[in-house]
Amino acid sequence: MKQIILLATLVCCACGPAKVSKRETEPLPRDFKMTFKNLPIDSTAHVSLASIFGLGNPADGKVSIGFDHQGDLKLSCKNNLGGDYFVAYKGKSKKNSYEIFLRRKRIPFYPFYAITDVSRVRLRLKRDSTLVVDHYWNRSGMILVVAAGHSSKMQYQFNKVK
Repeated sequence: MKQIILLATLVCCACGPAKVSKRETEPLPRDFKMTFKNLPIDSTAHVSLASIFGLGNPADGKVSIGFDHQGDLKLSCKNNLGGDYFVAYKGKSKKNSYEIFLRRKRIPFYPFYAITDVSRVRLRLKRDSTLVVDHYWNRSGMILVVAAGHSSKMQYQFNKVK
């Protein structure tokens, strides 16, 4: 009986999506400009590249990512009316990736009150031109001794449009 429980535990733990290690990727070059599919490779993920960055739902299912002349990361896609939708983010090259903070709010008044609202995105590029997005968020709060919150780290991969 113990062997069956151990086998079931190993099978359940091994069925998660494969993570991409930092050794398999490289940082985004400064002249980077590519177009990616809006939906990730893992079809079970209920997220899109546009929704991570707060863009609307692109009409053609593609999102273009590149750096502008000021060094900001610029995302663009076509909206349903045929126009273009652009968003630019300031970020830093850090730990073999390009890091952007979508939200970064921390209000500490310990031990009475504290709020944390962080949403961070790290972009890396695999050698086969697949975009790897590491999305981390933390939303938590505390009043006196009562605390609640949630944090998570997810990794998504997006194919390049040919």
